[in-house]
Amino acid sequence: MVVLSRPGTIQTVDIEQPRNVFEVRFDERFRELHQDLWAILQGDMLSGEEM
Repeated sequence: MVVLSRPGTIQTVDIEQPRNVFEVRFDERFRELHQDLWAILQGDMLSGEEM
């Protein structure tokens, strides 16, 4: 779970379950989601600095 500034949203993670936590990091979809998440977090943090 990731909490961002308001309004909060819940996103589905479309990676097959059950997930092997040791192997999922090598999955291409996981890497895409990881990059997307960090881009969102960066934008959220930068907008908070402007306040």
